Amino acid sequence: MNKNKESNPDGYLREEFRLFHIETPLDHEIGFHYHDFHKIFILISGDCEYWIEEKRYELRPLDAVIIPAGTLHRPVVRPGAEYKRIIIYISNDFFVNENKTLFECFSSVQSDRSHLIRHINPNRAEIANLLPRIIDDERNESEYGSDIIKRLRVTELLVMLNRALKNKEANYTSFSVSNKTVEQIRDYIDSNLTKDLDIDTIAGALYLNRSYIMHLFKQETGTTIGNYITEKRMFLANKYIKEGHPKGEASLMAGFPSYSAFHYAYNKASVSRKIGAE
Repeated sequence: MNKNKESNPDGYLREEFRLFHIETPLDHEIGFHYHDFHKIFILISGDCEYWIEEKRYELRPLDAVIIPAGTLHRPVVRPGAEYKRIIIYISNDFFVNENKTLFECFSSVQSDRSHLIRHINPNRAEIANLLPRIIDDERNESEYGSDIIKRLRVTELLVMLNRALKNKEANYTSFSVSNKTVEQIRDYIDSNLTKDLDIDTIAGALYLNRSYIMHLFKQETGTTIGNYITEKRMFLANKYIKEGHPKGEASLMAGFPSYSAFHYAYNKASVSRKIGAE
């Protein structure tokens, strides 16, 4: 894979899966974002925190972060610091064409309320042996049959993750909540996403000062309340569009005041993803 492609997963998936091995340090901060597909992030080395909604995970090498479609997330890494990782984008079609049971590590995220899988022996050793093969196959993508081999590797990884969870050879690891007030803000937004939402409404509902919640949310999450609402509404609108609703109707159903507001937000997000969205 060429350097530009390696260092810049563009946030889109047009195939059933894409695999990235990235050793390039980040040169910019990545804000909260979501994807229309599922994602696995594996830290190889480096000092990294991973935020999923209001949950914060301190990663160790070989940790796997499981991110279902539509979930807001962001890595937090010091710019220029060592940061080696494997990222896999996976569509729903992959699971339909392979085996639906492979999706269990994603679906169980909801019941276990954690997105981080931490391996224990002997599974840890198996994962450690698999990752170099994934990296080698990704580097040799121009060779005959490389797509078949990469698909087998992704399937093998999913089998390992699901089997390890079933055999208690890996655990969903605990997380820390950034701030209880931030959690309250997020919960209120999620429960009222399709209604009229602004800072004053949220502050009034929670009996808090508007300036305080704006500053706190930005400080704790790295994004603004407005951006959080927009990202959530964009995913919901796209979901309705895929279900067959006209774009204008889907925009209103998701809470946007108009289709033009959704269109503007979508185009703005598209530019951000071209810059790079891990």
